[in-house]
Amino acid sequence: MSPAISARLWLYGGIAVAFLLLSTALAASWWRGNAWAARAAAAEGRAAELQLDLDDAKRERERTVAELERQQAEASQRVREFGEIRRQIDAQPRTTACVDSPAIRRALERLRQRAASGGAPAAPAIAPGPVQSPGVAR
Repeated sequence: MSPAISARLWLYGGIAVAFLLLSTALAASWWRGNAWAARAAAAEGRAAELQLDLDDAKRERERTVAELERQQAEASQRVREFGEIRRQIDAQPRTTACVDSPAIRRALERLRQRAASGGAPAAPAIAPGPVQSPGVAR
C-alpha cells in the first residue's frame, strides 16, 4: 500500500471517528435537553397542583373563619338573651324545700343505693308479674 493511500485511510478513519464522536455528543446533548424539559414540565405541573391545593386550603380557611365568627355571634346573642334570666335566677334566695320533698328524697335515696351497689340498678318498685294478653282467660 502506498503511503498516499495509507494517509487517506487514516484521514477518512479520523473523519469517521470525529463524526461518530460529534454525533454522539449531539445526541447526548439532545437527550439531556429533553430530559431537562421533561423535568421542568413535571415541576410546573406539580407546582400548578400545589397552587390549586393552596387555593382550596385558603377557601376552606375563609369558610371556617366565617363559621366560627357566626357561632361566636350566636353565643354572644344567647348570653345577651339569657344572661338577665340567669342573673335573676341567681339572685333568688337559696332554699332546700325541693330537696326535702318526698319525691326528691326518694330519687336521691335510689341514686345512693345504686352508687353503693356498684352502679347496678336497684330493685324495681313493682315486682313484675305474669303477663296476660287482653283477650285470654285463665
